[in-house]
Amino acid sequence: MSLAELPEENVVPSREEVYQALLRSLRRRKGFGIVFIQCSPLEAESLIHQIEQDLPQKKTGVLTLPEPIENLFNLLCDRLTSKPVEMMIIQGLEHSLEAYIKPGYGGDGDYYNLDTVPPILNHLNQQRERFRDKFPNTCFVFILPLFAVKYFIRRAPDFFDWVSGPFTLPLEDAAFQQLSEELLSTDWSDLQPERSEERLQKILAIDELLSYPTLPIRVRTGLLREEGLLLASEKKNLEALHCFEAALQAHRESTEQMQSDCTRILKNQGDVLYELGRYEEAIAAYDTALESDPNLREAWTGRGHALHQLGRELEAEISYERGIDFQQSIPLEAFSEEENPSLSELLRQYLEEDPDHILQVHLTNAPDITFQKLALAYISGTSWSDLARTYGVPLAILVAFFQRQLARLSPKIYKSLERFI
Repeated sequence: MSLAELPEENVVPSREEVYQALLRSLRRRKGFGIVFIQCSPLEAESLIHQIEQDLPQKKTGVLTLPEPIENLFNLLCDRLTSKPVEMMIIQGLEHSLEAYIKPGYGGDGDYYNLDTVPPILNHLNQQRERFRDKFPNTCFVFILPLFAVKYFIRRAPDFFDWVSGPFTLPLEDAAFQQLSEELLSTDWSDLQPERSEERLQKILAIDELLSYPTLPIRVRTGLLREEGLLLASEKKNLEALHCFEAALQAHRESTEQMQSDCTRILKNQGDVLYELGRYEEAIAAYDTALESDPNLREAWTGRGHALHQLGRELEAEISYERGIDFQQSIPLEAFSEEENPSLSELLRQYLEEDPDHILQVHLTNAPDITFQKLALAYISGTSWSDLARTYGVPLAILVAFFQRQLARLSPKIYKSLERFI
């Protein structure tokens, strides 16, 4: 909604109020103009259809841009010379910006760097007067998502100076619910490095939702955590840390009981602090998470890594022991010889024989360091420090490899052994 159309201060306008203000603005317009509508791409097509229905007196054209472009002026010349209109709605210009954006916390990525200015924005800045002179009888209506509006404000200020709006249309309730559930239910750890573009799309979608002032605290906390995970997977650890800190702050301000959510966020915070080399702070985050959930193995392992980096090997060894636990990973009743000799021997026999041929996976570039050898040494009581010295491999790398493979293989091991329980 434009400033002139805003309701009383501190009152968030409804979608219908913003839409009606938009219609009034478009209905009154005569001749050249530029109007921005901030709207999710999910609803752009339905919005265009709605505008055309509600403004039948306007001779309207629609230009959809499914691919990036660098010159909008020539494209419009070709279109409007043969078929002039009073109002041209342009959808999809954000595709010309996506390759240049580097997201950050809260959508504040590298918008300012000169080397990230997309050619289309340079073009629009330079051609502003030509648009006015060439199309004196046409109002151009741009439908853009939040990140694209921000990009215009910061990197195309000359063009944006002539803009009316932006009129911000939040998602309809059903679409909002669907999108937020999709974003919160996705396991981002499965996104491979080559799928960076997909991660970017998810980050931008989350930023769009986080801009809603009426967002429920639980949803806001969850979205901030998911954005942090996505940023961390892009090695943007400082930005990820900001997300986790904002999520914890939202949790502290909430009256809802979300202890499990808070514990996971603290563990994630510890992970990025570790990646940033802030090991003492990482340990503090892990310790806080473990106060709530002493069985959170990933936090014990992360804590061990941080302690190892500080040279506190004895403490690291204890943390690793808590983080790598066959008894939790493979839910048999017990494996210690004192508690259940038969099951303990059964596991040892399985590890020695490898009947399913799955235990020979090895550390990268170290074919003699297999999961089988490490597992047998572990259940025999060999310490991780001794194993690291034996194989000449950094302790953190050895433990990370073993824990990763244990998480992957434990369901298969359990499936083979459960018939004997």
